[in-house]
Amino acid sequence: MKQITTISCKLKVSPEVAKEMEATMEMFANTCQYVHKNSDKKLTNNVAMQALMYGTVREKFQ
Repeated sequence: MKQITTISCKLKVSPEVAKEMEATMEMFANTCQYVHKNSDKKLTNNVAMQALMYGTVREKFQ
């Protein structure tokens, strides 16, 4: 049987690093929304999804 353990912790970072992390998380969320809205809903294969979306997502979101 496989056991999964989850640990919750708070990071103590400088305000500058906190801003960078927030920007990264926001960009990730925007990228996920883009992929969701612009991909075939019947496509469930991760490898095929990456092959179709990677170039566009990389160009659009860096």
